[in-house]
Amino acid sequence: MAIGVDQLVEVIYNSYKTFPGRKFSLIAQADCHHGSGRFMWELVVANQDVVEGMDYFEYNEKNQIIRIIGFFGLLLSTSKKSEVTRTRINQTT
Repeated sequence: MAIGVDQLVEVIYNSYKTFPGRKFSLIAQADCHHGSGRFMWELVVANQDVVEGMDYFEYNEKNQIIRIIGFFGLLLSTSKKSEVTRTRINQTT
């Protein structure tokens, strides 16, 4: 868990060392409502594998992010009965 700007920057920097050559881009702009928001993103790693995800965040009255949670993969409909495989990206810092 990262607390504060410096620790968040360190997590992001270390992720580039763990996954060199990766490309991160937004696939949907942030949608904000009453102190929280979400945005969708895409991550392309060096071997061209693509991971899509969404981040949920909360912000204070100064518009400073105070909490962020990342979700990897897309949500599945409840009507789907197929097995779900989850991709986990482990990072050591």
